[in-house]
Amino acid sequence: MSLYETLTLLLLVVTAVISVVALVRTRRLEERQQRLRQLQEELTELQLQLLRREVEEQSRATVAAADVRVTLEGPARDARFVITNWGYGPARNVNFMINGREGRSSPLVTGDYDEKLPIPELLPGDRVTLIAALTFSSGTTFDTVLTWRDEGGSEQRRQMQVSLT
Repeated sequence: MSLYETLTLLLLVVTAVISVVALVRTRRLEERQQRLRQLQEELTELQLQLLRREVEEQSRATVAAADVRVTLEGPARDARFVITNWGYGPARNVNFMINGREGRSSPLVTGDYDEKLPIPELLPGDRVTLIAALTFSSGTTFDTVLTWRDEGGSEQRRQMQVSLT
């Protein structure tokens, strides 16, 4: 074998070794990238599951929440306080009171008020009316407070100002 043939063979062997090393490294890199893609897909799936759970919990909490409000309806001589549950969940132990103003009398009729309050359960869409005895000394605008327990048992409170419309 001549010197040129030996050098050519040696160059061919070195080239083959370099090619094999490059091929092995490329294969390892491809395996790592594949594993990284799998982990990213798993992470994305977990994030989607968490988001779905959060949305479901929020919608359950929103759907099941009671929204109790009071209005003053009717003509002055037949006026009534109307307590309504506008929410999607029941309200329990609903109570209603009027914050008195100095020099004004209460429009609540004692017998009617005592019999109907507290309301044991006010289902969604239900309403309870209370007689409003409006006089010159009571006025037609009132600061009211509603309290109730929601489905989870926590105490809720809403302050509203209502007036005869």
